[in-house]
Amino acid sequence: IIGARGLQCLPCAFGLLKQLKELNLFESQIGEEACNALCTCLPDWSNLEVLSLDKNRLNNQCCVMLANAMRGNTTMKALNLRINSDIDEEGLGNFVQVLRNGETIE
Repeated sequence: IIGARGLQCLPCAFGLLKQLKELNLFESQIGEEACNALCTCLPDWSNLEVLSLDKNRLNNQCCVMLANAMRGNTTMKALNLRINSDIDEEGLGNFVQVLRNGETIE
């Protein structure tokens, strides 16, 4: 489990991983604070195709942050947000504009 504190330390390391294609953080308990740290890295990962954030205590605010961070991504094929009980239709609605802009998220 990476958790919030661990993920906050990763942006520097992730900066070295610009070729990263898949990131699986299933059940890492990152929560909102670490999601914010993750979102600072997302715009730099131009090759990221799959982001799995299942079962991570994410909420609607995390959806806002993720959608904003992913606006310029044209390679994303899958974003997994299952088993985050604090995300509802309102939170998922933040991704509508990203999808309308021609990004490739499934």
